[in-house]
Amino acid sequence: MKKLIIALGLVLLAGCATVGKDFSESDVASIQKGVTTEQTVLATFGKPSTVTVDSEGNKVYTWTYAHATAFSVGQGKTLVVKLNKDAIVDSYVVSKTQP
Repeated sequence: MKKLIIALGLVLLAGCATVGKDFSESDVASIQKGVTTEQTVLATFGKPSTVTVDSEGNKVYTWTYAHATAFSVGQGKTLVVKLNKDAIVDSYVVSKTQP
């Protein structure tokens, strides 16, 4: 019984998970369609979680951040940035999950 209580305590202490790197609202607000470059986006947000290419040959970068603990509902957000063929931001979208 004592081993079970110790094991349960360890699980509760380690009951926290974070995926990705958090990014700020102000960094997202600094993105300007038709102006911000690929280099600036990468310098601001770092390496994206995923890189894809759409049917028109444009790069699409995705950054994902999520955090949850054993005692709370998880929260997270995703930033998707589409770059045109000139490596300039064509569009972007942020989605959030709230606890």
